[in-house]
Amino acid sequence: MADRHHIPSEKLLKVFPELSSTESIIMVLYSLGVTAAAIAKNQNKSVKTVNNHLANIKLKLSTESTYDLRTLFYIRIMLRLVKSYSGEEVRVFSDLTVQQEDVLLLLTSGVSEREISYEKKMQDEEVSHLIIEASVKLCADDPSILKSLVCMKVMEHIMDTFS
Repeated sequence: MADRHHIPSEKLLKVFPELSSTESIIMVLYSLGVTAAAIAKNQNKSVKTVNNHLANIKLKLSTESTYDLRTLFYIRIMLRLVKSYSGEEVRVFSDLTVQQEDVLLLLTSGVSEREISYEKKMQDEEVSHLIIEASVKLCADDPSILKSLVCMKVMEHIMDTFS
């Protein structure tokens, strides 16, 4: 029997354009619940190599937790789904300003504060201030709680959009 290497579709691999193709494959498989050992076997890599890729992915996506990688994956997928359906930017937090929400959605989908500053043409301090304000308004000072809250709100938005 031939050894098959399961590679996610191009659409899934483009969810994280900041990652290399190998990192994207590992990110998608890991986010879908495949273990590092199973990814290593499937992609003809050592477990250590896969874990090194996961460490690099965490650095690139500004997260410390491999668990957060799954959350980031689902947030980005959901945001793309809503945007492609509605053709508009997603607005899910009525109690945040547009600018606070934009920064928060970028941050919780794995974009670093520095990248947000560059993309939004803002000072680093201004981005930090917006994040702090949004976190206070949402009563979510823990980064993992904040990511989970964003994920839940985006899911609710999707359910409202499609129901």
